[in-house]
Order: sequence, then structure tokens, then C-alpha cells
Amino acid sequence: MISAILEFVHADTYEVVGSVVLQPRSLLVFRDLAYTGYKHRMRACDCDTVTGNVVNAEMAGVQIGDSWQRSKRVCLFRYFT
Repeated sequence: MISAILEFVHADTYEVVGSVVLQPRSLLVFRDLAYTGYKHRMRACDCDTVTGNVVNAEMAGVQIGDSWQRSKRVCLFRYFT
């Protein structure tokens, strides 16, 4: 079961530089450039499709072209210094 795809985009051009498949109940911690150098987003959609930008496709067990209905997700944000 897959939850969603998180995209990292260039702050100025919004060009996608990489994506990550998120598994249910997963925790993703950003640091360095992933936190300060890029913006991140989850597209507003009911269905996600794996593209060539997904950097963890093999680890997540998905292939380019796979798609699924998005399930419920909860995002928590915390800033640490």
C-alpha cells in the first residue's frame, strides 16, 4: 500500500528535481539542502503516478507508470534549530 508522492522542486522555477514515494506510517526528515534549498509539495490529486523523477522507486517496490488511489495522509511539520 502506497500513500503519496512527495516532490522536491527548484525554489525559483518550480521544476521537479526529484520525488519520493511515501509509504503509510512513514517518517521523512529533511535537512540541509533538502530542507532549505528546495520547496516540496504533494500535488492535489486523487491518484498518484510514478515518473522517472522518483528516486526511491526500487526500494518502494514500484515502477514507472504504476499508479494508485491516494489514501488518507497526515502531515506534521516541526522546525528544529
